[in-house]
Amino acid sequence: MTLVVSRQRAQFGADLVRMRKAAGFLTQASWANALNRYSGAQSLTRNEVSRWERGIRVPDGWLSAIAATLDVSLEDLERRASAARSSHPIAASHSAPIEDADPRLIQHWDALLRMLSDHENLLGASAVYEVAQGEFGLVREHRGRSSGTAVTELLRVEARWAEFCSWTAENAGARPAAVQWLDRALTLAERADARPTAAYVRMRQAQHAADHGEAERALALAERAADAPELSRRDRALCAIRQAQGHALRHDQKRCSAAFAHAHRLVDQAAEVDVDDPNTIGAHASRQYLAAYESYCLLLLGDLQQAIHGFEAALADWPANYRQDEALTRAWLGQAYLAAGRCDEAAAQGTRALTLTGYGPSARATRAIRKLYARLEPSDSSTSIEFRAAYAQAPSMP
Repeated sequence: MTLVVSRQRAQFGADLVRMRKAAGFLTQASWANALNRYSGAQSLTRNEVSRWERGIRVPDGWLSAIAATLDVSLEDLERRASAARSSHPIAASHSAPIEDADPRLIQHWDALLRMLSDHENLLGASAVYEVAQGEFGLVREHRGRSSGTAVTELLRVEARWAEFCSWTAENAGARPAAVQWLDRALTLAERADARPTAAYVRMRQAQHAADHGEAERALALAERAADAPELSRRDRALCAIRQAQGHALRHDQKRCSAAFAHAHRLVDQAAEVDVDDPNTIGAHASRQYLAAYESYCLLLLGDLQQAIHGFEAALADWPANYRQDEALTRAWLGQAYLAAGRCDEAAAQGTRALTLTGYGPSARATRAIRKLYARLEPSDSSTSIEFRAAYAQAPSMP
């Protein structure tokens, strides 16, 4: 047996979630801490806040603190709480659904995912990983209490959040967790028959494999992802980029170039549309992003001059809101400069990449910076000294 919350209690809980986030408390734990500070107590836990927001329990004795920390009317809050309190939970079997999820919640989670993705691009994964895990848990709870078509739609949303958890875990340096999140995302997407999402997850698995030098696995996953007919142009371009990475790891320049030519056509076609396809997941697949990965593959293939030219062209017009990828690209350019014997320019790019990771480190960027640092011989030039000093002071570096 389990408790089924009434519509009034569920609405009160949803109102608390909305007001909490509007007040700037992105996690239940941060709000619980604020409530404890306001009340002068240390008795409130995140789990108790979770019970309020799920409608399992209506807060008693905390309404004044809630109103103060959320900057809402105490009178209005008391009225809502009274209505929720008067509708008691009832016992039901585990198989009985509570009610379908409010469609506004699904829209809210889609919008919040886009917002957090922008936040991660600017400030790094560590700032959002915990929040992403918490939201994933909320989606899962609502799915468990829903029925009918709402279950399928929430499975799709849950799969998207699992993929985002994987991305933030990877950038936070938690590789095993990143793999597990991707596996979970694929399972959820397949259960929902969300084929574009499943294809995008496979593309991400291909990227993970390529990042770790697994050429054959990257190719197999990217080719399977590209077979999904519902993919948008930008998402299909990402699949082509992952295929190109696999070919570059195999030192197959001809197939690598062909894959990038296909990716260029797709990105150019997408750029011609005034409004991007709303079903696109990989909106970051821009011309600059494509040029950065093409240049990186040229670096792997030993074509240093073309790689350097491509990196420089991409960075000249890099979107300001993609700081983490810019840091990675500058570290790659530094590696290309170093391979070409242009040591001072390599050090200068290393310093600029470190500055960008200072907003919020990305494990992918910091790995590339460490590689540049390890290969760059110490020198008496001011540029080299500046890079080494910045590296020593960066908290994300050893």
